Amino acid sequence: MTKACVVIPFKDRHDQLRQCLDSLEPQLTSSVDVLVIDDGSRDSVEDHADWADRLSSGRLHLVRQDRNHGVSAARNTGIKWCLDRDYDLVLMIDSDCIAPTDWVGTHLALHARYPDIPVIGGSIRGEGAFLWARLDRMMTWFHVIPGSPARELPAPYTLPTANISIKIRALPFGDTFFDARLRTGEDSAFSNRVRNAGYRIMFSPVPEIAHKDRETFSAVLKHQYEFGRHHFYTSHMSRDLTHLCFNPLYRMVFGLGFVIGLPVYAAWGCFLNMRPWLKHDRRNLLYWPLLQVFWLVKGIAVLEAIFLQKSAFRLEQTPAGTNR
Repeated sequence: MTKACVVIPFKDRHDQLRQCLDSLEPQLTSSVDVLVIDDGSRDSVEDHADWADRLSSGRLHLVRQDRNHGVSAARNTGIKWCLDRDYDLVLMIDSDCIAPTDWVGTHLALHARYPDIPVIGGSIRGEGAFLWARLDRMMTWFHVIPGSPARELPAPYTLPTANISIKIRALPFGDTFFDARLRTGEDSAFSNRVRNAGYRIMFSPVPEIAHKDRETFSAVLKHQYEFGRHHFYTSHMSRDLTHLCFNPLYRMVFGLGFVIGLPVYAAWGCFLNMRPWLKHDRRNLLYWPLLQVFWLVKGIAVLEAIFLQKSAFRLEQTPAGTNR
């Protein structure tokens, strides 16, 4: 029997985490557990009344990081915890997502059906009202649109870690699966790393999770800008050139060239973004001009990451969490 663990990093957002856990706990069995990683919350979840009951079940476990190390380090902490306890499969979901009643079972069935594919991701249904939530959805989840056909996911598309499962013993990454230096884009870097190691990743329209998308212009702009910062690094992964991203001379030359090529970057990024949505519904073409503007903003974020490394990278060491 496959031994699986659902790993959920979080920082604060206790109400959202509670809703996520409520959707997962009925799916737990003797071979399926949940591990939550507290990545430096202001107050401990253990201070909340219902947590004593949750932890006493024996199916829910808590690891607390000594401070905020970032989501990549939190995911690595979770994977190491699972490797040390002989789990075979790690399922990942974000704390602001709601899992359907068959989420765990569907991931387990997919891995049984595709034993040679170590990484499988499901679709994400963005939820939120008004135009800005729609744009956030279109720019964030275009890799994993609900209703799209099951397929091996080709580069440059990647699987979000909000709905993903990994055969952790099938990949040669030790206990460091995610690049803890990255402030954002750890899932894109992970997908690229899996492909570079010679493995395939797969998208399946099921299971489908719900994610609460951002509903204001400022929130969407901030989110997309932050997620533009990792593009400089991840774009160098396919040819194993990431070491150049830390070379000051290379960054200066690349950055000057990127200033000239920024409109091309924005046009190409917008094309790759829109292509899956147009296959899904050609009426999405109406959103192209607005997405083009956001891709220009992402280009500015790329420039910031090139010339100001700390905006994209955590250059300090990130020690593992402490078990509780």
